[in-house]
Amino acid sequence: MRRLNSSMRRVEGMILAGALCVSICHVSAEPAYAASKIKLSKTTLKLTVGKTATLKLKKLSKKKAKKLKWKSTKKSVATVSFNKKKAIATVKAKKKGTAKIKVTYNKKTYVCKVKVKNQTPTITPADIDLEKQKLPVTDIVNARQLGGYETTDGKKVKANLLLRTAKLSTATDEDLAVLKNDFNLGYIVDLRKGCEDLLTIAGGKDPEIEGVKEVFAGFAGPSQTEPDAYAKSLKKKETIQSMKLFLQTLLDNKGEKAVIFHCSLGKDRTGIMAAVILSIFRVSDEIILGDYMLSSHCYSKINQLGMENALLYMREESGSVENFVIEKTGLTSADMELLRQYYLE
Repeated sequence: MRRLNSSMRRVEGMILAGALCVSICHVSAEPAYAASKIKLSKTTLKLTVGKTATLKLKKLSKKKAKKLKWKSTKKSVATVSFNKKKAIATVKAKKKGTAKIKVTYNKKTYVCKVKVKNQTPTITPADIDLEKQKLPVTDIVNARQLGGYETTDGKKVKANLLLRTAKLSTATDEDLAVLKNDFNLGYIVDLRKGCEDLLTIAGGKDPEIEGVKEVFAGFAGPSQTEPDAYAKSLKKKETIQSMKLFLQTLLDNKGEKAVIFHCSLGKDRTGIMAAVILSIFRVSDEIILGDYMLSSHCYSKINQLGMENALLYMREESGSVENFVIEKTGLTSADMELLRQYYLE
């Protein structure tokens, strides 16, 4: 009997020691980030920057698994968070390198290596003719419209209503006359941090245009190069508040006049809001990325990967960009339908 018990203990030890070797990466039906597939080979978990994966030990009850302690030996490369209720650990790859994920159970430690490689974009942006989207102004940088983009259900964004630009302080009187008279401008949504403080706002205050309402919806500009920069921005309350003000302005406008939304360069913060509204309109990711990449005609630092990850982050959080907006801002599905009604044809 002693020999049998001893053999059983050895078998149990072998099962636990090899648990990480046969760990399972649970990946949602829609990948969390724009990255290559996760592969778990023996005790090596291969990830790309910004990618997440969940790990659990097999053959352990949740009650026992709650006693596990997880940590990464290099937090700069990967971090681990453990959900005790679900008894699942989430590994997040932060930058290129190698780290070890250590799991402590019953005074024993088991190790899983994490190798992180650089992430690359996975979506091919649509080839969009810049000349068709450009606004007829001379001294406003990166000025274009969202009109004409097709939706996945056969509609189009109405022309001359949704205008995205860089700062407006450089505009000439002729530019302002074109926007007011030719485009019937009704609102300017300023996305720059501190835009309500007109005396100190970076880039200069917006010009006053008679009959045009100014909406201050500023938030901090994300990094122009980090692959998770836009997704991180979407986790901040000020970004969500800005999104709500922007969309509420579009609702208040009812598609009757043109709306300009802009930040300093008209690329990052403006790009996030453009991607959100185009997603609500059910425009494809390829066209959304194509519109975003038009900024490359003005600037060298274009964060396509950041935009891809922003879209995928919202879907990971809520199932769709539209659901993300509803859950985070408090706007309703009826509001989303009104936006489509006002700005699509």
